[in-house]
Amino acid sequence: IIKHENYYMESLNKCNECEKQMKEGFFVNFVDTPSKQDPNVCNECRDKDTKIKTKEDEEIQYQADLKREQDISSLPVLTIENIPQSMEPIGLVCGSTARTKKIFSDIGAEIKTLVGGEVVAYTKLMSDAREQALFRLKEDAFSKKADMVIGVRFTSTTIDTGISELVAYGTAVKKIS
Repeated sequence: IIKHENYYMESLNKCNECEKQMKEGFFVNFVDTPSKQDPNVCNECRDKDTKIKTKEDEEIQYQADLKREQDISSLPVLTIENIPQSMEPIGLVCGSTARTKKIFSDIGAEIKTLVGGEVVAYTKLMSDAREQALFRLKEDAFSKKADMVIGVRFTSTTIDTGISELVAYGTAVKKIS
C-alpha cells in the first residue's frame, strides 16, 4: 500500500471474475479498478454483466410493449350511438395525426388530374392516417381502462398547405361492476 496525501492510495486486489489485478485509489481512474457496486469485481466484468442484463431487460420490455399493443388493438371500437345497458360512460377519447404529402405524390396527383382516376398515393396516405388516429384513440381509451369505445367518428381538416390532420373520437365505456 502506497500512501501520500498529494497523490493517491493504491492497493492491489484480484477480480473474482477474471482474476485480473485491480488498482484502487483516489484521483485516478484505471480501467482495471474495482466497480463501485462490487469491489471484488473489475469494471470490465461488471460492464459485461450489465450489458447482458440490459439485453434481457430490452427483451422483457419488448414483450411487454408487444402485449400492450395487442391489448390496445383488440379493444372494440363501434359506431353505435347508444350506450349498452351493461356499460357506463367514462368520457371522450380521441386520437389524431397530422400528415403531409410527398412531392412525388403531388407530381402523380397533377398527372391524374389530366387523365382522371384514383390518386393511390393520397389514398394510402389517408388510410395510414386513419389507422394511426384510430390506434391513438384506442391508446387513450386503454389508458382510461375502457372496455369499448362507441360513437366513433372521424374528421379531418387542413392545417396548412399540404398538411392535413385526421382526428378519431368517441365515447369510452366500461362494464358496470
